[in-house]
Amino acid sequence: MQIKSIEVHGLWSYREPVTIDLTGLPLVVGVGDNGAGKSMLLIEAPLVAFYGRFPSKTVAESITTGATSGKVTVVFGIGDATYRVSRTYPRKGSGTGQVHVADDTAKSGWRAISDPGHRATDAAILNLLGMNYETATMTWAAEQGKYGRFASAQPIERFKLLATVFDLDKYGPMAAAAKRRFDEATATVTRIDGRIAELTETLDGPVSDEGDEPEDQDGQDLLTRLRKLSDDDLHWKAQSRDKEIDRITVSIADLASSDPTRKAHEARQARDLVRNDRQSKHAAADGQRQRAEVALHEARTRGASARAAADQQFQAAVDGGRQSAIATKNQAAQIRRCRSGC
Repeated sequence: MQIKSIEVHGLWSYREPVTIDLTGLPLVVGVGDNGAGKSMLLIEAPLVAFYGRFPSKTVAESITTGATSGKVTVVFGIGDATYRVSRTYPRKGSGTGQVHVADDTAKSGWRAISDPGHRATDAAILNLLGMNYETATMTWAAEQGKYGRFASAQPIERFKLLATVFDLDKYGPMAAAAKRRFDEATATVTRIDGRIAELTETLDGPVSDEGDEPEDQDGQDLLTRLRKLSDDDLHWKAQSRDKEIDRITVSIADLASSDPTRKAHEARQARDLVRNDRQSKHAAADGQRQRAEVALHEARTRGASARAAADQQFQAAVDGGRQSAIATKNQAAQIRRCRSGC
């Protein structure tokens, strides 16, 4: 922002209209007797025009004696645009103000960009300059007798000032968004923990190594359980956890892009914790499956051995019965021959 001209009429010692043109001047020095109005013209007049703030306790004290009203107008440039802010203060009443922008298409050469009134003017100036009265008087506008306000200000005041000057307010919504994403990531980790707990409960079911009686039904029940665990539940749950891990990774990338370093680090730690837990659960599941497969193999082996033994016993019994029947038949035949011969 660069002030191009200042006009004062009816304020302080300036009973008649006074205008100073500052266009193109890199340095301006006010020279005159004490009380001549140098500070009022160069410092206070722009502050009144921009912010409606007077050095006196009341507006009436700043209006020239005998004048019914006072007026101040400042023309200033921002970038390639030129603006004009004017405020009028009657001795009684609230007065008015308005902001215009230079426009060659307008009949007067100026086009209003705010509604008439001090509040509308305040809002327009705040939008154009990006700073309020307190910030201005602690940076570029040093009022008489109030030098060094920034150095003597409390830390919280200096922080607010610097936040306004460097536009740090824009990081507030970013921080809020980062917190929301972090909370979502935390909720995701909680859901993953719940699912891991469900899988753990499924995997931790009893697997019997006892097999004194190798019956087929026991082996079939164990085989059905293994098939259900490996093909359906374990595979689906592992895929679900992988998807959740991917979502957390994306959330971490979004957090890192908005530069919430601490929260991104915590989210990474949460992701690593879930990933390590997932790997340990996978290892535990594989161990459970291997033990179950060994138990099934042993059960089948014992069952096959029992069936072979039973078949042998049955065959031996059949052969023994057959031989006994043949012997009995032969004895009966001998008895009949003996009787016939005798």
